[in-house]
Amino acid sequence: MPAPRLRRLVLLSLALCIATVAQPITADEAPVSRLIRTDDIDTHVLDYAPGMPGAPILLLHGAFGSTRLWEGVAKQLSVCRRVIVPDMRGRGRTALGDKTLAPEQLARDMRALLDALRVDVVHVTGHSAGSIALLQMLQRYPERILTATLVGSPAMVIGETSGPMATLSADLRRLAAGQTAIDPSLNEFREQWKRVTPEPTRFLDLASQLAARQAFEIDPADSAGRRPVMVIRAGKDALISPDAFTRLAERIRADRIEDFPDGTHQLPRQHAVHLAALIEDFVRQSSAPRDSTGQGLPSLPSQCRQHAQ
Repeated sequence: MPAPRLRRLVLLSLALCIATVAQPITADEAPVSRLIRTDDIDTHVLDYAPGMPGAPILLLHGAFGSTRLWEGVAKQLSVCRRVIVPDMRGRGRTALGDKTLAPEQLARDMRALLDALRVDVVHVTGHSAGSIALLQMLQRYPERILTATLVGSPAMVIGETSGPMATLSADLRRLAAGQTAIDPSLNEFREQWKRVTPEPTRFLDLASQLAARQAFEIDPADSAGRRPVMVIRAGKDALISPDAFTRLAERIRADRIEDFPDGTHQLPRQHAVHLAALIEDFVRQSSAPRDSTGQGLPSLPSQCRQHAQ
């Protein structure tokens, strides 16, 4: 694919992330909005169906996302269970604070958030860079996670020396330095981002460091504390090839792979209802009690207002 076209596709994916911030939530589906103190920052959280019993679902957005990315998915999932959607450090209504955007720090932030909410265990779904934080949670705090779903995960391509992610990293460093980008659309992207992040200049610098990070490594031989994992594979992701999703699934020994042939990097908004149904099904099947043969017993229907997990 020609470089200018590839860059336009990458920027379109980022612009769609930013566009999610401005779209309002209607009154009949409005979650509880709250600020929760976690370490050095107040983390903004949208809490859907907070009174619902059972283990909640935690939804983590990517590097250029916010709580708005998960609106449609959270609305669907909250029919059956509590759904917790944070603005991660430096995004949406959450300040950047004095820490970095390293996946290890984001994982610590999420553990602190669960502690503050007095939530012991969760089912976690991470999108893009949020999936890297989820992988860190799996490695560091497996006792807090019941299931893990990775959507649009760049785990195996971060750190490449060429390709869309490397180009994006270089462009972000230029913007963070206050330079004018060669591509006019990048300058427009910088102005858009200023409107949706509390500290745009510092965040762009840290985001470029994150994009240049070496690929996240997880030891497939380490089965201690292993949890069920599902990988969502998007066929038309401008940042990540289908083969990269396949390699990731193999590396972490995913229990389940689901395909969206027309899926883009904005799959949580593009296919919110279908994605929510897959997450709910994976959660229920992974949590179902087993009979004497090891087979899953029949689970509750997906349209429920009470859930026995």
